[in-house]
Amino acid sequence: MPFDALTIAAVRQELEDTVVGGRVQNVVMPGPLTVSLELYRGGTGRTNVVLSAHPQHARAYLTGSAPSRDPDSIVNACSFVSVPVDRSRRYAV
Repeated sequence: MPFDALTIAAVRQELEDTVVGGRVQNVVMPGPLTVSLELYRGGTGRTNVVLSAHPQHARAYLTGSAPSRDPDSIVNACSFVSVPVDRSRRYAV
């Protein structure tokens, strides 16, 4: 499936409609290159944004349920990410 400018614009709009104004409640690392942000936004409730930095299969998507934590993931890296991000608000995508 081609990933062109129209697709990127649609993904950006969907993320902006869901994420902007939300507060980060939790940060989970389901994999070594994947981070999940649990967001709470008044009116829409809880949403999880999953971001992956995989070299061939990078992705960003929304999910209603939190992904499970990878037991082999490095806990310190997740803690390092969660300190500045936890309880912060998203203003733009």
